[in-house]
Amino acid sequence: MQQPWSIYLLAIFMLGLDSKLVGQAFQPEFSEPLMNLTVPIGRDATFRCLVLNLGGYRVGWVKADTKAIQAIHVHVITNNHRVGVSHNGQTVWNLHIRNVQEEDRGQYMCQINTDPMKSQMGHLEVVIPPDFIPEETSGDVMVPEGGTARVSCRARGMPTPRIMWRREDGTDIVIRDPSGGKTKAQVYEEEVLILNKISRSDMGAYLCIASNGIPPSVSKRITIKSRMALTVRRLSAADVGGYRCVAKNSLGPDNQFGSAERPDDEDERESATESEKQANKLQVNSTRNRTSYSPTISIHEQKVSNKVRKIINKFEIDGELGANSNFVSCSILLVYIPSVVFKIVIDEKVPLT
Repeated sequence: MQQPWSIYLLAIFMLGLDSKLVGQAFQPEFSEPLMNLTVPIGRDATFRCLVLNLGGYRVGWVKADTKAIQAIHVHVITNNHRVGVSHNGQTVWNLHIRNVQEEDRGQYMCQINTDPMKSQMGHLEVVIPPDFIPEETSGDVMVPEGGTARVSCRARGMPTPRIMWRREDGTDIVIRDPSGGKTKAQVYEEEVLILNKISRSDMGAYLCIASNGIPPSVSKRITIKSRMALTVRRLSAADVGGYRCVAKNSLGPDNQFGSAERPDDEDERESATESEKQANKLQVNSTRNRTSYSPTISIHEQKVSNKVRKIINKFEIDGELGANSNFVSCSILLVYIPSVVFKIVIDEKVPLT
C-alpha cells in the first residue's frame, strides 16, 4: 500500500509544475531510447533513461504491464526493497533492480511529466539456466535382454532447455524401429529415449544434457543394465551339470577371461571372502519323476581381471521343473563395466547317477 506522501508526490508528478516555476524555453526530450535488458536470475539489472533539458520537470518509472509505480524522481514508491534509483545531474536517470527474480520480467516505462506526458519503454527479460525436474527424470534402469528400455529427461529453464542424449563411452546410440530397421547416432535429441530389442551392446551409461544457452548446462548420468538369461531348451541328461557366467573383457593384455570362480592369483585369493572362494554354479539334478534346480552359492563380488574391476553375479532361481518341461531359465545379473562383453559358457558336465 502506497503511503500518503507518495500519493502527494504522484499528484505533483502527474499535474506537472507551473510554467513560471519551470521557467525554461525548451521542452525536455529523450536523447537515447530505453534499452531492453536480458539478465540471468539472481543478477542485477539497471535501466538507464537519458533526458535533455529536464529543467523543473520530473522523471518517473512505472512497470507497464502491472501499472505499478516504481519511483518518482529521487523517491522509490514501490514496496519492493530490491528496487532503487540513482541519477547523474539532470541527464542520466537510473532504475536499479537487485537480485532479479522471475516476477520482475516485463515492460518498464521511463516517463517525463510534461503535458502531454512523454515516455519510452524497455523490456526486462529474466533468463534461467536449465535444471532437471526430478519427478520427471529417470534413474538407472534394468531391463531383460530383448526388452525395451524407456528413459526420460525433462528440465525447466528460460528459454526452454534443449535435451540431448549421448553415450558416455562415445559410441553410437542405436535406435531400432518396430519394423526391424535401426538408426545409429552420436547424439539423440528428444526428451524420451526408447531403446527397443535391447542387446548387451546397448548396456552402459547414457548422458542426458540440458542446455538453453544460459550457463551452466547440466547433465545427468543414467545407466541402462540388461538382465541376460541362460536358457537350456528341451532339457535332457546331456544338459545336466554346472553353468557359470564368464566375462570376456578388454581391460588388459593378460587375464582376458574371468569367471565367477575362486581367483587364481594369490593376492586376489586373499581378498576374497569364503563364499567367493566357491564356484557360482547352477546345479541341474534329475530324479525319476521330475527335474529340479537350485543354486549352490551366490557370489556377490568377483574380480575379473588384474585391473581390479568387479562384476556382480547372482542367479535368480526358484521353483521346480516337471519331467515334461522343455527348458530351464537362469537370469544372471551383471553390473556394467565399460568395454566389457559378456557371454555364457557351459562348464563341468556331470553325468546322471
